[in-house]
Amino acid sequence: MLKADEALNIAINNIEEDYPEITTTDLYKGLMDEYSGIEAAVTIARKNYNEVVMEYNNMIEHIPTVFLAKAMGLERIPEFKASEKANDSVEINMTN
Repeated sequence: MLKADEALNIAINNIEEDYPEITTTDLYKGLMDEYSGIEAAVTIARKNYNEVVMEYNNMIEHIPTVFLAKAMGLERIPEFKASEKANDSVEINMTN
């Protein structure tokens, strides 16, 4: 996911270089604030999910819960990892 974030930041920086006047508009500033908020929320959600998955996986592998987990057919859950497609460059079109 980090590579996708880097790609998006590079794309935004390229737009800023190509269109310096855009950085002064309220719309652009709002867009950047929204992007930062979404990026932070996704990072927190991914971290929280992986923490819960790690706790669950540890719980089902330790005594005494391992016996109940096996009886119920519970299995390990993989942690979230971004797909290779998430590392693709992001294209931003600022034209109408």
